Amino acid sequence: MAKRKESTEQTKQTIVDAKKRGYSNRRLCEVGSVSNRQRSGRPRKTSARDDRRLVKIVKGDPRKTATDVRIYANNNLSLGIVIRTARRILERANLPARHPSKKPLISKKNVKARLEFARKHLEWSVAE
Repeated sequence: MAKRKESTEQTKQTIVDAKKRGYSNRRLCEVGSVSNRQRSGRPRKTSARDDRRLVKIVKGDPRKTATDVRIYANNNLSLGIVIRTARRILERANLPARHPSKKPLISKKNVKARLEFARKHLEWSVAE
């Protein structure tokens, strides 16, 4: 007949501490430990890898918005996330909403004037 396996001192101490805290024998047997149980709640739609991939898109092009991230995630990664989830992912990566200023367009008149000025002053020196 095989001998029974001895419990480690750490396991024994954990059981004693659990009994002092009021855990029942049934709970200790069911769970197998005294660690916290898994919390309830909806599982995440995106993995850490997906999050990194979406953040990389925005870091590559600062003009990308959370809407662009959502569209990319839904079309290319088949995640099915909403705009709020995309915003949350970007906020966790310290990328809050940004609105880069657009460079104003130059009129045809100004394009000609700038080109004429550049040609006229092509040979300028630092002293002038």
